[in-house]
Amino acid sequence: MIDKIQIVRAVQILDCKRTNSIPLQVLCDDNEIYIIKTMFKKHPPIEDLINEILCNYFFQCWNIPVPGQALVLFDDILIEQYLLENSAIDKKYTDFKFENHFFYGSKFLPNTTEIDLYNLTLKDKHDYKKYQNPLDLIKIGVFDKWIANMDRRKDNPNILIDSSNVKYRFIPIDNTQSFANQNNYKNLKLSIMDTVGNKSILNSQITKSICKFANSNSYSNLAKEINSNIEKSIDLIESVFENIPSEFGLSRPGKNKIKEILSDKPRNNIVSASYLNYSK
Repeated sequence: MIDKIQIVRAVQILDCKRTNSIPLQVLCDDNEIYIIKTMFKKHPPIEDLINEILCNYFFQCWNIPVPGQALVLFDDILIEQYLLENSAIDKKYTDFKFENHFFYGSKFLPNTTEIDLYNLTLKDKHDYKKYQNPLDLIKIGVFDKWIANMDRRKDNPNILIDSSNVKYRFIPIDNTQSFANQNNYKNLKLSIMDTVGNKSILNSQITKSICKFANSNSYSNLAKEINSNIEKSIDLIESVFENIPSEFGLSRPGKNKIKEILSDKPRNNIVSASYLNYSK
């Protein structure tokens, strides 16, 4: 079973981030800080938020750490309150009515930094052992192929390094462009999904180093583990779908197509072993 996604209410805007999706950093009524995002669309499907929820749950099935997630209710008056003490907020927020609309919330993780795959290297086994589960980076790259994430690339990894424990952990974020960045889920095709190529994080130097320093048994058995993770994801997919608000507009035909595509065994066998193509 999976945990039901919780619903919280924003009580204060702390910051407006200047990244592509211009998310807000907010304090919520559970006393937690979240990075929240929405799409400025008047009609569903709200594909960015659908993809975030799906991928967060699937990553949990793959035993990869992710930020806690929540559905966040947001009142328009918070914009007015924020503007009393701050000079500006992105105009999209002031022009759109969000009353009783859900935002997608990702719990703020203070002891994290986003990795730079062009400069992050592992010189030796000692560096390798600084990470709690270094093979997670390989699994994230394979996950991206399975889910067809178009936005995680060597130049835009969307992966945090968590330094809150003795060893570092890789934490993937920002999965909005999954399913090949398509919003018509019911028309998904395998040919559309197989689009992640040389820009994959699997083609970075650190992932090649991880392959080099990994235990040979763990490395060779990784494909089997990934296939098992995929099967677990499919086993729980209906429970995952139940956590997507009807307002987001994921139709039953869309759900059925997602399940069909992600369950394709020939493709999954190829995807699960795809990391081997990048190990040299």
